Amino acid sequence: MNKSVVILYKYLIHTFQAERKSWHDAYEHITKAVCTIREKLLEEDSKKINDPSLYGESLAFESWEMFLDKMFDNRPNGVSGIGQSIFSDEMRKNARHNHELINILTNLIKDPSKNNHEQFANIWNQVFSKNNPVQTNRATATCTLDVSSTVDVGRFNEVFSWFVDNKYVEPYTGGDDWYSRNIYLVKELRAKIDTAELREGELPDVPVDNYWINIFIWLAYENIANPFSLSKQVIKYGAPGTGKTYNAKKICQIQYSFWKKTYGLESEVEFDEVFNVVQFHPTYSYEDFIEGLRPILKESKSQLTLVNGIFKQLCKEAGKWEADLYNIDPNREFSKWTVEQVKQSRLEKDKEYWKYVLTLDGETKVKDILPPYFIVIDEINRAELSAVFGELMYSLEYRGASNAIKTQYAALNDASTAVLTVNGIGKFFVSHNVYIIGTMNTIDRSVDSFDFALRRRFKWEEVHPDMDLLKLHLDEYNKVWSPIVKSVTALNDKLEQEPLLGKDYRLGHAYFWNLGYNKDLKENDLRKRLWEDKIGPLLEEYLRGSGNNGLINSFKTAFGLK
Repeated sequence: MNKSVVILYKYLIHTFQAERKSWHDAYEHITKAVCTIREKLLEEDSKKINDPSLYGESLAFESWEMFLDKMFDNRPNGVSGIGQSIFSDEMRKNARHNHELINILTNLIKDPSKNNHEQFANIWNQVFSKNNPVQTNRATATCTLDVSSTVDVGRFNEVFSWFVDNKYVEPYTGGDDWYSRNIYLVKELRAKIDTAELREGELPDVPVDNYWINIFIWLAYENIANPFSLSKQVIKYGAPGTGKTYNAKKICQIQYSFWKKTYGLESEVEFDEVFNVVQFHPTYSYEDFIEGLRPILKESKSQLTLVNGIFKQLCKEAGKWEADLYNIDPNREFSKWTVEQVKQSRLEKDKEYWKYVLTLDGETKVKDILPPYFIVIDEINRAELSAVFGELMYSLEYRGASNAIKTQYAALNDASTAVLTVNGIGKFFVSHNVYIIGTMNTIDRSVDSFDFALRRRFKWEEVHPDMDLLKLHLDEYNKVWSPIVKSVTALNDKLEQEPLLGKDYRLGHAYFWNLGYNKDLKENDLRKRLWEDKIGPLLEEYLRGSGNNGLINSFKTAFGLK
């Protein structure tokens, strides 16, 4: 058994269990409801999914129309959301009476096989003249737990490849379609995630069932496979209040914890040593970030001394393993070093930071077992980035000790400040285990500080207001307040459509997360308080000096207030 899969499952479910419990319950509810419909269809083979006798107040769904709406809802239906796919009123009307679609949907519910899944995707394309794989995949996922709840093909392929490439599941030789890969991955994970294994270790027991295992696949995509899959430097951008910085910190914590449980049990490296957060501002400089001269008091005299900035010092700590190996053999690629080769080398093995590495399996690649180091740069676009980053522009693209460069103050570097010392010359490089996450609000016009050369060195991830997550949160916190989500959604739609503002001015879910009001407050009273305390003043600030303050009333109406 690959213990790391169990460790990852245990950590992710432990971390997100409370947050995702509502999803688990909704997922279980709709799949069991569809199972009830399946049983009725199998009892009387002549019935179709639109047969009124399948429905009623005491049954899983009240009507065929309700079943159709729930199955293809434009909001999460318990299995997943649908991204940009839209099930319009016209499509819904057409689906209710299209006999061929009804026949094939009936077959899919009775037998969610690959053949029926593909037939349903084909008939969807024929009936609606559009290809909506997220919708058709979600329909199949509602009918069977043997495929996961990750219904977006691109995202599923990304996490599937991650599981396979990292050998967390056995090598795959099947078809490259979404259905076949799903069947394989779900089956493999069920076999590997053993309940006895889950009760071992430091973390508390976590629940395990087919719903949680399928949700685990999404959590692995969202928190492990996706964040750094395309680049080790990422920019999270979007409207204010969407939790960009919070999510960045959480991703770092999860990545570190996964390393610690998998490889670093014998290492003394703690999270605080590998994680740094800094907020950029207009006066932030190269000297603050990379290196600069600072007055240091020595023997009662002030003396200018070279001091590492926060990022260079992080690189020095993160790169010490790679620097050691480079000095042993500069011609050997870092990625090819194994633990056994390190043991056989002339490395000074009494160095404390190497001790845990030398306890691991000899065939393991060193690059895979080093602790990850993180820097989160909040409001990254508020500084003059080209000036702050300096030589980092090169080092971000060409990582590793073999690409080490001299910095502006190279002549002043010594062993205490240099990331790498070669023939007495201090150099700088960014090691392969360094991760950079920048966050920025696109409402801030200083976004222009990103020039094209810098933009292409980062992976860009837009973070949207997550009203589905907010609803799940309010359902748990105070269900009476849940309808406020529709008001916020309507207001955001209005803000997005307003030419003067646009989508960057939408309200993020974090604005409504920690509501300190008395829980006895009624829904409409909450709406009024939110407008007076949070929303109204914020929108007035947005419109200040625009001459369009009259828009406030239209926004207020959209929010559900007169």
